[in-house]
Amino acid sequence: MEKDSQFKELAQKVEELERYIQNQKTFGAQMRVDLDSVSQDSFTREFTPKFIAQLQDQIFNAAWDNYFYYYTAFESFDGWNVFLGSPTVGNSGLTIGATADQAAAAKYPGKGSPFSFDFESRFRTSIALDPGTTSSGLTLGLSIGGNVGSLITNTYGFRIEGSDIYGVTGDGTTSSKVKIGALEPTQGSGLEFFPRTVEARFYPKNRVDFYMSDVGSDTLKFVGKLSRNLPTGSINTSGGGWVSLHIKSDAGTKTAYVNFVEYIQRRTGTINV
Repeated sequence: MEKDSQFKELAQKVEELERYIQNQKTFGAQMRVDLDSVSQDSFTREFTPKFIAQLQDQIFNAAWDNYFYYYTAFESFDGWNVFLGSPTVGNSGLTIGATADQAAAAKYPGKGSPFSFDFESRFRTSIALDPGTTSSGLTLGLSIGGNVGSLITNTYGFRIEGSDIYGVTGDGTTSSKVKIGALEPTQGSGLEFFPRTVEARFYPKNRVDFYMSDVGSDTLKFVGKLSRNLPTGSINTSGGGWVSLHIKSDAGTKTAYVNFVEYIQRRTGTINV
């Protein structure tokens, strides 16, 4: 809660700055009566930059001290572990495919890392299928934490089963899911292949909110939430990964592209909204 009070102090300083700017406008005319133009300019240059610099420094320190941020567009596969199959990277990001089989990749957090389900976090990624990929026998998972391909672990994220898209949670014993949409069929034999952006916002011991864009759009819309079977504690440092990507095929060839992975987490404290 100490960190929350710091943000409240920052908000108060922003209000002070806004009031100062308004006072500058309000009393500017009065200052012209008592001060010449050189004195007015000197006063403005002396006070305003110092106040703004102080505010900017506090905002920068708050972001650095309180948050961890990660982003990859899969320029390479460095730092990722292959569990199943042969995931590759290229112009479309990470490619995971399987023919009557499974493929999976995961990124481990290092020892002593800040990753934890006890703090607020957000996870954003994309879903895109190779043209011709059908819904029959398709399972695709994109999640934070958990053993690759399993929901009965500490995890939250997204899962495709057939053509249905679900938001998912797991507490290490039991899992929950909520349907948030469906992949659309194309004019051919497969499912949609334009990317969708998906985002999950995790509020510890409260809920996970799920957002998803329409096909080919970056605009996210709220599509559902879960407040059951929420993960807690440290995110896996072995055996499951911090970010888990998994595809399974029970019929034919299934190929998916993950264009990027984005993650942000508070290092301490919790804000439930």
